[in-house]
Amino acid sequence: MSYRLYCDYPNDQIDHFIAISSLEQNFHPALGFLQRNNYTAFNWHLYFAPRWFTKYGIRQLDIGLWDLAYFISQSTGELESWTNQSRPLGFILKSGDRFELNIQQSFDRLDNSFALTDSAIIPIGLYHMNRTEFVFNSYQARRFWVQLQYNFGKYYSGRIKTFATSVGINFSRHLNILTDYSYNIVNLPLFKVITHQLDQYINYALSTKLDISLFAQWNSLEDVMLYNFRLHWIPKIGSDCYFVYNRGYEGLNNFRFSHPSISSGAAKLVWRFVF
Repeated sequence: MSYRLYCDYPNDQIDHFIAISSLEQNFHPALGFLQRNNYTAFNWHLYFAPRWFTKYGIRQLDIGLWDLAYFISQSTGELESWTNQSRPLGFILKSGDRFELNIQQSFDRLDNSFALTDSAIIPIGLYHMNRTEFVFNSYQARRFWVQLQYNFGKYYSGRIKTFATSVGINFSRHLNILTDYSYNIVNLPLFKVITHQLDQYINYALSTKLDISLFAQWNSLEDVMLYNFRLHWIPKIGSDCYFVYNRGYEGLNNFRFSHPSISSGAAKLVWRFVF
């Protein structure tokens, strides 16, 4: 069995959400996939966005009092993990640019060790972690926009620093591209792990009812290259037709375009009937 009970109040100045959910250990959905199972969860966030200091060029503040996700193992009743984020300082300028300072806390109970690399192992244990994050985002409706993110703090038995950037170009109302790059430095007691990830998006809208997109991603830790092509058609308002093709490669030192390790396609039609 699976259930979710929630109350949501999304508003301009106050955004409040609270939910209780549960998913049993042997639950198998007929369609779709699960990110995790065997849990009972409590989620609660409250954001406050008053329109203060407008004479200084600020359109709206963006203050996060808390954003909590709390997970208990459903079969044992033990605390599994929790995360919380507060935003003591955040604002959106009248130009559309925005800034965030986020304070993040988390807990994770590891019943099994896991490997970041073949030699860097995170051991079994109880881990309390704290991080600080700075985010700057320029207005995305401009022809050229950028987002910068810096995150640092504790990561399991070590520490982590993450730098991420996004660069977008809106060539026209039909074509835009987005490039994401992230760089991680993980310092563990005995090892240092450095990772790079590069994402590329290309979106082209032939009309308001037909668009195509191409997504490519490379991750240095896994040494994997993935491609995703999507065609989206809206035959009528309320209905959607999708065609998706995925292609992936492992071990790029021996890259051969005609020999992918992953090759799959899927089609989906959602048709709206009115009675």
